[in-house]
Amino acid sequence: MVEWIQSHEAALWWIAGGSVVMFIASPIVVPLLVARIPFDYFAHRKRHRKQRAGQHSVVRVALLIGKNVLGYAF
Repeated sequence: MVEWIQSHEAALWWIAGGSVVMFIASPIVVPLLVARIPFDYFAHRKRHRKQRAGQHSVVRVALLIGKNVLGYAF
């Protein structure tokens, strides 16, 4: 393991530097992006109907559970 770290030292320094930059930039950039969201972004009067609204409730629940299990796994 030590040999691998020594042979990839430059790459690890670049990764560490990128991590520090992202750590510092994220708290600055995210609020700026959130501030640009229109105030009525989530209040649309015309919402698209969900495609699965006509399915049987058991199928919808199974799909919802499957989606959440996959999300948890990833």
